[in-house]
This record gives sequence, C-alpha cells and structure tokens, in this order.
Amino acid sequence: MWALAFLPLSPDSERWKYLDFGKGAKTKYEFSEGILNVDANASSGIFLYVFEKPKAIKKIFVNGEAIANPNINSKEEVDDFPLRIGPVWSGDRRLSWVEKKFADNWLVELEQLADSKGAGLKTIDLGLLAWTGSPKWNQREHPMSSYFNETVMGRLDAPGKFEFEMNYTDGFEAVAIWIGSDSDQSKSYFKMKINKIGYE
Repeated sequence: MWALAFLPLSPDSERWKYLDFGKGAKTKYEFSEGILNVDANASSGIFLYVFEKPKAIKKIFVNGEAIANPNINSKEEVDDFPLRIGPVWSGDRRLSWVEKKFADNWLVELEQLADSKGAGLKTIDLGLLAWTGSPKWNQREHPMSSYFNETVMGRLDAPGKFEFEMNYTDGFEAVAIWIGSDSDQSKSYFKMKINKIGYE
C-alpha cells in the first residue's frame, strides 16, 4: 500500500492556479500557517493544484472544518456547495475551434492547461460536501456539463469538522486536483478551512 502524499498548503508552491468560474464575485482562497482558508460570499471560483505531469491517482483525502453557518437565501434547490474536490482526469477530449468560440472560459483554460502537459481532458470527478437536506440526489452527471461527475461525500447540519476520502479504481491519470466553493446562485455565505489534502 502506498502512503498518502499531501498537497503543500502554502503560497510558496507554484503549482496552485486560480480559475475564474463566472463573471460575478470571486471565491477567496488564502493560505495561513499550513491551512487553506476558503471564503465564498455569493461567489464562485476554482483553485487548482496542477501536477508537473499527469499522475495516476487512486485516492483523494480531505480534512477540514466548516466555520460559518450557510445563509441560504434561496428557497429552491440550487447548485451551490461549500466544497467540491476531485481529480481533473487527462484523456482525449479536445474542443474544436468552433466549440472554443462558445465554450466557457474556464473550460478553454483547463484544456490549455492539460495540453501543456501533453494531454486532453476526460472528466472531472468531484466529491461534494453538502448541507443536510440539499441536494436530494447523491450522485449525478452534471446536467449542464458532461465533464462533471459528482458524488455527495458528506453532509453537515451545523458548522464543524469534516473528513472524507474518494477512491478510484480505473487507473486514470490526473492533470490537476480541483477545489471549488460556490455560493453565487443562492447568494449565500460559506467559510471553511482545509487542513489537509492527500492523495495516492
């Protein structure tokens, strides 16, 4: 069995990259004493840890703490989650020049990142931290993009600590690990700290 390797939760690492995920307010990701602080205030935005070259991933582990109660202002089920985390798998999917004209900027940038590693994209398999009662599903392909597969890994009914791991058996290689916290649809507020992110 391989031992977990841990991502450097430090601004000194050059492998962290911020990716805009919309035109509104941006989720804040800041490092402090070996912890990644995440602050989503009616905002969205992705933080990527980019590997030097595509890396085979069998497991991702995350440990953290939700600090603030979510102030959900929408009565409808929305596509906002305190945490989305998972591998960006390399593959052979590439946008045509026509598709690039209509694709979201984040997807074009992500494909360029994969291309710089000599790869295309496959899918992004995300584990979700949710609040109790939302969503009503546990697993899905995202209805707005076939690039996303999502699984609810934990639910919180109050601020507190959380920990979960995701296991992968397909032998795929990842170009990056995706971290996201979004609250733009619900105009809500999420705050958390991530203590550890490990992989093997």
